Amino acid sequence: YASEHPYGEWLEENLTKLSDIKIPNKADVQYNRDELSRLQTVFGYTYEDINWYLKNTAVNGEEPLVAMGADIPLPFLSRKNPPLFSYFKQLFAQVTNPPIDAIREEMVTSTHVYLGASGNLLKVTPENCKSIRIRNPILTNTDMLKIKYTKIEGYKVKVVPITYYKGTSLEDAIEEMENEDLRAAKAMEQELTDADLALDTDEDAKDEPDAEAAEDSSDYSSGDEE
Repeated sequence: YASEHPYGEWLEENLTKLSDIKIPNKADVQYNRDELSRLQTVFGYTYEDINWYLKNTAVNGEEPLVAMGADIPLPFLSRKNPPLFSYFKQLFAQVTNPPIDAIREEMVTSTHVYLGASGNLLKVTPENCKSIRIRNPILTNTDMLKIKYTKIEGYKVKVVPITYYKGTSLEDAIEEMENEDLRAAKAMEQELTDADLALDTDEDAKDEPDAEAAEDSSDYSSGDEE
């Protein structure tokens, strides 16, 4: 089976690495201190998130040491509005063997993410290899620009806002986003990009898990492969 088709050639012809895509001649997103602070507040970043986790990772290139289980207060007891991520935490220490480490265990573990239609799983064709490979799931502003303005043949990108006006119920806002996703899919858009940074004072933003789950649900319910 491994030699039935020239899979290597198919990948060589159809697979595109995000790192190889030319940076578009577009302005990168820049924020001043006040704008950045406002966005961090809107999306539920805490002092610990910024100073213990993000700062240490960005400045020192190190992963901070934390408890293996969840040692934080229960989110529903908070007087604030914790992000949806806060409600899904392991209450025990789960250890894998070998460890999930894409650097030390690169032969068996990968952080690569692929963009593009999954193709027809029942047909083995070169078109199934057509995708964009991302080295890891953490995208920079430059990475987002590359995806948004990609000129690769066969790819179209639609930006779907995941903000909504205050006073609108979250259920209605998610339903509208699902409808927008379906309209884009029917128009042959392959990649849907969430936009949550163009936020004004009359808008709220959906949690990313909410938005992604709704998109996945609408894709499956429509029977669309893309």
